[in-house]
Amino acid sequence: MVKNEKGITLMILVVTIIVIIILAGVVMSINMNLNKSVELKEVLANMEMIRTAAAPYRDKYIGDTVIEEVEGEIDIYHISDKFIGEHVDPKNSEMMNSLLNYAGEDTITSDAHYWFKLDKEALEKLNINLETTNSGKDDEDVYLINYSKLEVGYCKNKKDDRGYYVGIKVRKRFGGSADPIKEKYVYFYKTLKDVKTKEVRK
Repeated sequence: MVKNEKGITLMILVVTIIVIIILAGVVMSINMNLNKSVELKEVLANMEMIRTAAAPYRDKYIGDTVIEEVEGEIDIYHISDKFIGEHVDPKNSEMMNSLLNYAGEDTITSDAHYWFKLDKEALEKLNINLETTNSGKDDEDVYLINYSKLEVGYCKNKKDDRGYYVGIKVRKRFGGSADPIKEKYVYFYKTLKDVKTKEVRK
């Protein structure tokens, strides 16, 4: 009887350990999904606030742009200095050029000249207070606004091992249903707003 009881006790212990391991895995998975969901929702909420705050500036100052022609070609854009933020024309900004090229976005038409980087001071001028911005760390959050299209961009001030700026990493079909599933960074509001939590990767 004693051997039987010891065998049953040992079996109960093994089953208990297995159940605990399974529960721990489920809890960790739920926790990871919650973290991804919180990050995605926070970034989207920030982007929406920035779009709303930037709209009056776009409406008021978009007509102030002066375009100069050089040898018959439109070449120089003088963007209004009333726009808030640091002007980051893709011609002169490695970060902006890199983000747009990675996402397959325009870098040469007139709209591309309206990108501005929003640091903490610029966001405060727009009456937006983001805790995560300008943390002073290498991986601080960077928000960008295009005053022409009211498009918002987001990335970390940090590159991955392949030299790409870190954004929200997503695994999904980026074209039609026949396109393959890809894992890539998403930087811009127009794409990010359609991302589902389950598609976000770490």
